[in-house]
Amino acid sequence: MFKQGHARNIFKSNYHYLLLTLFFVLHAWNDFFELLPAAAILKIFLLLGLVAVVYFLTGLILLKNAESAALFTTISFFLFLFFGVIEKFFFSLSGQITGILPKIVTALFVILLFVLFKRKKKHWIRAVLFINTLLVLLIVLEMVFLLNNAFNSKIVVKKSFLYAGSHPLQKLPTVYLVLLDEYAGAETLLKRGYNNEKFLSEIKSFGFRVIKNAKSNYSYTVPSVASLLNGDIISLPQSKSLYNSERYRLSLKEIYNNRVIWTFRALGYRIENYSPFPMHQANARYTNRFIPVDIGLILSPTIFDDIIDLMPLYITRRLPGKKYFERLVYKKIEDNYFAMDKLLQKAAVQDSTPSFIYVHLMMPHSPFAVDSTGKINVQFLTKKQITQPDKNEAYLQYLVHTNHVVLKFIKQLKAKTNNDAVILLMSDHGSRDLAIGLNDNASFNSLNCIYYPGKDSTGWYDGMSNVNQFRILFSEITGTQIPLLKDSVVLF
Repeated sequence: MFKQGHARNIFKSNYHYLLLTLFFVLHAWNDFFELLPAAAILKIFLLLGLVAVVYFLTGLILLKNAESAALFTTISFFLFLFFGVIEKFFFSLSGQITGILPKIVTALFVILLFVLFKRKKKHWIRAVLFINTLLVLLIVLEMVFLLNNAFNSKIVVKKSFLYAGSHPLQKLPTVYLVLLDEYAGAETLLKRGYNNEKFLSEIKSFGFRVIKNAKSNYSYTVPSVASLLNGDIISLPQSKSLYNSERYRLSLKEIYNNRVIWTFRALGYRIENYSPFPMHQANARYTNRFIPVDIGLILSPTIFDDIIDLMPLYITRRLPGKKYFERLVYKKIEDNYFAMDKLLQKAAVQDSTPSFIYVHLMMPHSPFAVDSTGKINVQFLTKKQITQPDKNEAYLQYLVHTNHVVLKFIKQLKAKTNNDAVILLMSDHGSRDLAIGLNDNASFNSLNCIYYPGKDSTGWYDGMSNVNQFRILFSEITGTQIPLLKDSVVLF
């Protein structure tokens, strides 16, 4: 009798906001099972659960009714946790309604909801029973899916680029992949009135081959990196939305278990990962708002992601003086400098085991935080209305700073590796902002520079796309001719 009564109490309880939080977290874990460790799941559930409890207690004080406060919390949290669905709805209306409008509509709905519960002093027994029953069933279903993932999930060793007739070099070179996010190709920059020849000439003076008319296969980071690290065009679902979650999930999985790292491991390489992307046996070093991984995978579709990331900036930009604002902005880009410093420290340590090192720099990616002098671009970042020409100008300012930082970094890297390491300096794709108004797939026009000590880099060719980068590299390392793919672009 006790157990039956206890079960009935669960379905009549006012803790359904915690059941909703649990369902949300479990659902996210099933979506990204291989990419989310159990510790991250527990951490985010505890954090969201704590926020929900505080929200409920605040509602209890204001509404003076536990049942109403609990329902207000659950409905509010449904909107907050699944805020990504609301944004997609607005985006689907015209493809342009984004930004503040979905947040305003959500806030107004929550206010109206509060007024409703404040005025209607009645019991919500049936509503509570329905919500609890539904959430318990959904949680049980997610647990079934979770057990299925746990028993059936396994890492499939991808076929390497090595062939039976491969003859790897006796002394294999360490390979650095330095990926600059959203760095536009020289051809696109020239169309926007910026000549990047000074930077490219200095890169050439370091012994690099600079590829003309280089291009990415995708104009978005995650699928672009996935195709680069697999040496293949990856199969992704078609969608009217550019921000399809299934496309993002599949791209992340392709990066996690990519063909390039399996090939390097087959050759005896050690893998070092200085990127936001988790890879098999090579964890991510940092995360950011633009490439959500780990806990960010769970928070990114929620309104809490905006609150955590944007609210401090919104407040500090309105304070007298801009000292705190500049500190917050710098915190968002400091991972770039930390990654370069850490990598240079590692490069100075001599090691007989060859390594493949991947460093992903969010430069000159938005929010175009730094101007050409290296200072936080407060004037741009605090503008009330930002036009497309403003964005283009800020991008070019950040590009100048990026050029300065990258040249210094490459020079130090070559010195610390005694000019013996292969360095692939390239971008994942071009600039989508600069491409607006241009009609020749300018957002795919990218940077690609190769330094291969003792080689003339003739295997690489003008007009090539990122998908063939490692196919050519492994051909050089193994002394075989690995077939190249058609240099195509994928339009979403």
